[in-house]
Amino acid sequence: MTIKEIEQRSGMTRANIRFYEQQGLLEPARQENGYRDYSDADLLTLQRIRLLRLLGMGLEDIRAVQQGMQPLSEALSAQLSTLELQQQDAQQRLQLCRALQRDGADYASLDAQHWLSTLDSGTVPAEDAVDKVRAPIRRLFARIFDFYLYHTVWMLLLMLVGKSPTSQSGAAWNALATLAALMMMLLVEPLLLKLFGTTAGKWVLGLSVTAEDGSRLTYNDGLYRTWLAMWNGAGCGLPIYTLFPLYRNYYDCIEGKTLPWEYESSLTLKDEKTWRIAAYTGGIIAMVAALVLSTTLSFSLPNKGDLTVAQFAENFNHYADYYETEDGFRLDENGRWTAQVTPAGDTIAMGERWRRNDFLYTESFGGKVQSVRFTQEWVDDSERWIPTFQNMMNVSVFAFVQAQDPTPLTSDEVQEITRAIARIPFESFDFTAHGVRITFDITHSGYFVAEASGLMTPDPSAESTYCKVDFTITKIAAPGA
Repeated sequence: MTIKEIEQRSGMTRANIRFYEQQGLLEPARQENGYRDYSDADLLTLQRIRLLRLLGMGLEDIRAVQQGMQPLSEALSAQLSTLELQQQDAQQRLQLCRALQRDGADYASLDAQHWLSTLDSGTVPAEDAVDKVRAPIRRLFARIFDFYLYHTVWMLLLMLVGKSPTSQSGAAWNALATLAALMMMLLVEPLLLKLFGTTAGKWVLGLSVTAEDGSRLTYNDGLYRTWLAMWNGAGCGLPIYTLFPLYRNYYDCIEGKTLPWEYESSLTLKDEKTWRIAAYTGGIIAMVAALVLSTTLSFSLPNKGDLTVAQFAENFNHYADYYETEDGFRLDENGRWTAQVTPAGDTIAMGERWRRNDFLYTESFGGKVQSVRFTQEWVDDSERWIPTFQNMMNVSVFAFVQAQDPTPLTSDEVQEITRAIARIPFESFDFTAHGVRITFDITHSGYFVAEASGLMTPDPSAESTYCKVDFTITKIAAPGA
C-alpha cells in the first residue's frame, strides 16, 4: 500500500504515520525506488496503535506491550487508573477499556478494528505527528520569487540573442513568457532540489525540501513534486482558474492537511528571522533592476551626438532590429536602402509595389548630418497601395533625435512624438525635440484611407490618383540651446 492508501484505511494522517515510524513502532518495507510499501500487517499495527492511543496510553507503554516487555492487561490496568483520575469526557473510552480487559485481550491477537468500530469518533493525540510546516503565505511567496526569477532569466536570454521582449505586447506574448518561465521552473527546480534541497525563493525564506529519510530528492522525485505543485497548487498560472487551487490549498495548509505534492517529501522551516523579508525584497528589486538595466543597454543607441550618414544608418538598423520592424528595409553604410538579411542568412526583399525612395541627406562641412529627408510621389498609379511609413518615421526619429539626448534612457519627448505619429498616420505634423524639427507633409486625392490596415488604396471610381509624402528631420540647434 502507498502512504495515501494506508492513510485512508487506518484513519490516520500522513504526519501520524511518519511519527510512529520515527518512534520505531512501525517499520514498513521499501521498494527498489526507495518508496515505502505498507503491508496489511503494518495496517494492523497502526490500528492497534490508534486504539491504544485513543485510550490515552503513552508511547512508551505501547512500545513495551508491542515488544512483549509488558502484558497488555497490565498496561490496560495502568491506563484505566489514569482515565479514572482524568474524568475528562472519557466515559466511552473508559467502558471500552474495561471491556477489553474483561475480554482478556492481548496485543498479539487484538482485533483493533472491531473495537474501533464501537467508538463514535476519535483521533490519536495531536502530539503523535511530525511537525508540519504550514506558513501558506511564506510558501506562496517563495514560489512567486522563483517564478519571477525564471521569468527574468527568460527575458535576459531573449535580449542576449537579439530579441526585444519589452517591445512586444498582447495576451499571446504574455502567455508565451509565462509558459517559458514555468517550463524553466519545471526543469531547473528538480535539479536544485537534488543538489541543494532548496530553491532561491525557498532559501531566502528559510524553507528546504528533503525526502522522508532526510536525504536529497532524486531528480525524478523533484520533477514529480514540482509538477504537482505547479498544477495542483497553482493551476499552472492559468488566469482565473489558478485562484481555485490557491484558495483550496491555502486552507488545507492551515489545517495541517497533506498537500498532493507532499506525500514523498518533507518541507522544513529553518527560521523566521526578519532579515529574510529584507533579503526577499532586495531580491525582487534586483530582478527588476536587472531587467531595466539590460533593457536600457539593449535599447541604447550605438552612436550619440552629431552623426555621420554611416552612424545614422547604424542607429536606424539598430532600432529596426530591436523592434523587429521595417521588414525588408535596412540601410547600408551610405544610408541607402538595402535588402535585410535574417540571422539565418536569408534575404528579405520587398516587391516592386513597396519600393521606396532613398533618404536624402544634408551634411555639414565636417561630414555630420544636418537633415534627413524622405519624399515620394505617386501620379495616376491606380495599382499602387500606399503605406503609412509610420515605422520608418518612428525608427528615424529614434535614430536621429534620440541621439541628441545624452542620457541612456528614451526621452519623454521622443516617446510622445512616436505616439503622436501612430495616432495620425495620414495627417501632416510638425514637432520639435532636442534641437531637432520633425515634419511630415502629405497630399493625396483619389485614395481611400484605411487607418486600421495602415494603407491608402486607390478609389476605382476616381478619374486620377495622386499622393505625395515629405518627411524631414532637421537639426536646428544644439540640444538644450
